[in-house]
Amino acid sequence: MYPDRMRASQDAATLAGVCLRTESDGGCVLALSGRIDVTALASLWALGISTAESARDRLRAIDARDVTYCDAAGARFLIELRERSSAGAVEVIGLDRNEAHNLALRT
Repeated sequence: MYPDRMRASQDAATLAGVCLRTESDGGCVLALSGRIDVTALASLWALGISTAESARDRLRAIDARDVTYCDAAGARFLIELRERSSAGAVEVIGLDRNEAHNLALRT
């Protein structure tokens, strides 16, 4: 009935984002949002990796609280982001139970 409105909501559902926040102690948190899946990673991978590498020695956590969906490709992306840090163990926070299990199986 409203094809334009339906198309807009479908497009919005596939959007994903990356944001680097600097904390008061100088450390950084890489915040992800939206659907982190094989489709989104076509455009998100390079941006996420370059952002993580720009904060490599200050990266403390990856905040996934605003991630609405994460498939196996998304889990691999999170692992890759974690491995790009030289600051030690980078925690992935905010994943739901199933997504966290998916990530744990791949580490």
